[in-house]
Amino acid sequence: MRTAGRRFGLVPSGQSVWLIRIGLLAVVLFVLQAMPMLGWISPLTLVPLSDMARAAWQAVASGEITGDILTTGSMILISFVGATVLGMAIGYGLWRSPRLFAVLNPYLTSYYGIPVIAFYPALVGLFGLNRVPITLLAWALAVVAIIMGSVDGFASIKQVHHRLGQIYRLSRWQSLWRLELPAAAPRILAGIELGITYAITSVIVSEFVLSTEGLGHRVAFDYNNFRIDRMYSVILVILAITVILVAAVRGIDRLLRRLGGIGRD
Repeated sequence: MRTAGRRFGLVPSGQSVWLIRIGLLAVVLFVLQAMPMLGWISPLTLVPLSDMARAAWQAVASGEITGDILTTGSMILISFVGATVLGMAIGYGLWRSPRLFAVLNPYLTSYYGIPVIAFYPALVGLFGLNRVPITLLAWALAVVAIIMGSVDGFASIKQVHHRLGQIYRLSRWQSLWRLELPAAAPRILAGIELGITYAITSVIVSEFVLSTEGLGHRVAFDYNNFRIDRMYSVILVILAITVILVAAVRGIDRLLRRLGGIGRD
């Protein structure tokens, strides 16, 4: 279907997609640079992009925010890895138990309507005022996206894969590792991609409001002290971390596609 769409011009080619992305990025960068320089917006609200980038480079090169990067990065990594491992395991179990999934599905699909951050005081009471509550909140936001992506991925496996496992008399674990996981990988990775963005957002927002360390806390501190250029420099660092992590997940997707002939539908 996608090939036919490209043939008739309904779906843009990969090259044209990249050109459009680069064009949109160039427009955004130009606007960020031009608006404060031309006086269209107050420098107390937005500084030129070149000033943001210069301040970000100085902060990183001097080691000023190294501790904050390590603090935020460790919480993101721990929450994301934990959500990925447990989310895939639960997703596989729910796929194997359709009745249980039918019972839990309404709760899973409405999960993100719950203000999870409201549980922060209870977590502080249990674990203290440290990194654990923030990490648990990030894990709680990421895990459901990965669960749903995993269920969707396993449910998308074609019947031919199951028959192939029966023909070769594969055990359940052999079938899982050799057939089911590779076939379900594209949609699982889509859930993982959502999960990592949720984990990043949760950690940064929690640090902004609740923490005394980390990149989110530094953004809030700089904002409250009217250090606008420093605030935007930290935001650029956060954006760079987000892009790197999401690109890593997409890189795994492309690697699987090349090695195994699989990819996103």
